[in-house]
Amino acid sequence: MPGTADVVDDLETAISEENGDKKEQTKDPAKEKKPAKSMSGKQKDEKNGHDEPDGGESPPELPDNGDKFKPSKEINFKDIPTPVVESIKVVITPATLDEENAVLRYLEPIEGDHYISASIYDRNISNIHVGKFGDNPVVVVTTAPPQHKQGPVHAAIVITKILEKFENIKYIVGVGVCYGMDKNKQKLGQVIVSTILCDFTNKREGKTELTNFQRGAQTNVGNSISNMFIPSDEIKSKLPEGIIADKGVYICTPSLIDNNELKGEYKDIRKDAKAGEMEGAGLTAATEYAKNKVEAIVIKGIGDWGDGDKKATERWKPFAAQAAACYVKTVLETKQVVCDSD
Repeated sequence: MPGTADVVDDLETAISEENGDKKEQTKDPAKEKKPAKSMSGKQKDEKNGHDEPDGGESPPELPDNGDKFKPSKEINFKDIPTPVVESIKVVITPATLDEENAVLRYLEPIEGDHYISASIYDRNISNIHVGKFGDNPVVVVTTAPPQHKQGPVHAAIVITKILEKFENIKYIVGVGVCYGMDKNKQKLGQVIVSTILCDFTNKREGKTELTNFQRGAQTNVGNSISNMFIPSDEIKSKLPEGIIADKGVYICTPSLIDNNELKGEYKDIRKDAKAGEMEGAGLTAATEYAKNKVEAIVIKGIGDWGDGDKKATERWKPFAAQAAACYVKTVLETKQVVCDSD
C-alpha cells in the first residue's frame, strides 16, 4: 500500500492535471481555528450538567474550523485517484445535511487546498467528501441528503456501494443526532458511543408479549473499533469544554420516534438502552456484505428525548451533531488507524 507521501504526490498530480495548477491560497486569519468562547458562570456550572433537560439553557459554543468544507470540484466517485482510495480506512456517515455540515466543519484537506467532492454515478444519491482528521484520510458519506431517505435501508445500500469502491475501509462511523432515553439521567448534547446496536427493523407485530417484539440482531460493536472509539480518559481529557461522552446501548429503528409511550415500549425491551437512532442497523448490515472485515459504530449526540416535543430542544440539535463530530475528530487526531497487515 502506498505511503502518505505517495498518496499526496499522486493526489496533487491527479488534481493539477484535471484542473491545471492552482495558485497557492493565503490563509484567512478569520478562518483559523478559534477557542471556544468563554461561558457565563451559570454555563460553566452546567457545562457537564445542563440542569434544564428540556433545553431551557442555550448550548455552549464549540471551536471549529470556521467556514464549511469547500471542495475544488465534484467528480464521479469512480474517478477518485486510486492512491487516495487505497489510503482510506474510515468512512464517516452522517445521515442528514445538517449532520453533514457538522462533520465538514472539522474536515481538513488531504494536502494544501486539495479537496475532493464526489457523487455516485453523477446522481443525487449521496454526498461524498474526501479529506482527513489528523493523519487519517477519511471519506465522509451522507446517506440521506433528502430526509425522506433516512433510516437503515438507504444507509445500508449507500455504504455497501462505498465499500465496493473503498476496499481498504476498516471502520464505519455513524455520526449525527440521536434521542436520549432518560432526561433525568442524561444531558442534551451528550455524546453516546455505541456498545450494542439493537436492530428493531425486523420485528414481530400482533403479539401482546413484548419479549416477542424484537427479532433483529442485537449486535455487539466489534473489539477493534470499540478500542478505537470508546471514551477513554485520554480522549475525554482532550475534548473541548462543554462536551461530555458516555457509552451505551442504542435502539435502532426504521422510523423516527416522536412518542414517549412508543419509546417506553422499546425501553421496556432494552432497559439498559441509552439512546435511539435510525441508521445503525443499516450500517451493521453493510458490514456483512463487505469483501473484507469491516466494523461499525454509532457516535451521536443527544438532540431531543424522542417524546415529540422537538420545539423545546431545537437549539440543541446543531450542538449535538457538532459535539459528535468533534468527538470523532478528537479520536482520529489522537490515534492512528492501521490495518492488520500494516
